[in-house]
Amino acid sequence: MLVVTGGGEAVHQITDGGAEHRTLFLDTSSELNPRLWGSAAKLRDWIKREEWQVVHAQTRVTQGVSLAATLGLGVPRVTTCHGFFKTRILRKCFPWWGDRVIAISGAVERHLRIDWGIKPERIRLVRHGVEKRVEDEALPALRLQGRAELKVLDAITVVGALGRISPVKGYLILVDAMALLRDLPIELVLIGDGPAASELDARIRDLGLIGRIRRMASMPNHHVILHAFDIFCAPSLQEGLGLSILDAMARGTPVVASRVGGIPDLIRDESTGRLVPPGDAAALAGAIRSMALDPEGRIQTGLKAKRFVERTFTINDMMDGTESVYDELIRTKKI
Repeated sequence: MLVVTGGGEAVHQITDGGAEHRTLFLDTSSELNPRLWGSAAKLRDWIKREEWQVVHAQTRVTQGVSLAATLGLGVPRVTTCHGFFKTRILRKCFPWWGDRVIAISGAVERHLRIDWGIKPERIRLVRHGVEKRVEDEALPALRLQGRAELKVLDAITVVGALGRISPVKGYLILVDAMALLRDLPIELVLIGDGPAASELDARIRDLGLIGRIRRMASMPNHHVILHAFDIFCAPSLQEGLGLSILDAMARGTPVVASRVGGIPDLIRDESTGRLVPPGDAAALAGAIRSMALDPEGRIQTGLKAKRFVERTFTINDMMDGTESVYDELIRTKKI
């Protein structure tokens, strides 16, 4: 397998896994960036010279690059839709979805059918998988390690959140919920950065929560810190699936999340986690409170979530599902 990216910190994960890696200019948020034509030309040369059988694009930008690179070559294209796209005019005129579109959740599959008019026969549902399994026996030691990294007292209930700081993630709602939990020994640790960070910091200051909310940029060791969380919170207003939720559940951490998008595919309310209405700070605070006051109950919820993820969201199932899409297109091309 050959993986082409714009480079970055995770390249070693690709090469460590045994795949070949090459770099092109892809680091732009605009699919109209003129430098992408050079990337498409170089990609096209590789495809022709090495006789690639399938091209798989993971982002909107790479969808456009892969289309330009494969025009007239008869090489099938696969794209993955990881979330929800606004139906803007440019995207409607140039959808670039490919011969097959992988949806990561049932909610995304419906979005592709209803909002984008993609025929069901072109869509394949392939859920994300968790790569590493954490043994139950290792969880207490990992929790201690994470809390030592955070330097947090054992009496404190740590509520964690991880992700890009953007309005759609609902972190302002989470801050408002924290303001309703002042009577409890709770600290919120929010890992990430993004365009709404300054607004979020202002809300934290305005509500007098600086000592109760810890903001941290993404860091290489954030996987260690995740084990320190007693409760994981995902107050998203929109979500394709929720990879950070999946990661938390795989670690045995109970999750409180919004009932939106693909999140209900992950969480069974009152069983493997808690679901609350999106944008409702009071409901979010209530769910966090009930978990914070029931340590044994939240441990059992976390273990149920872990079992569910281990059964339903395996890396092998994801790989098999993706490979079956490739095989289908290769067979179809040969007929």
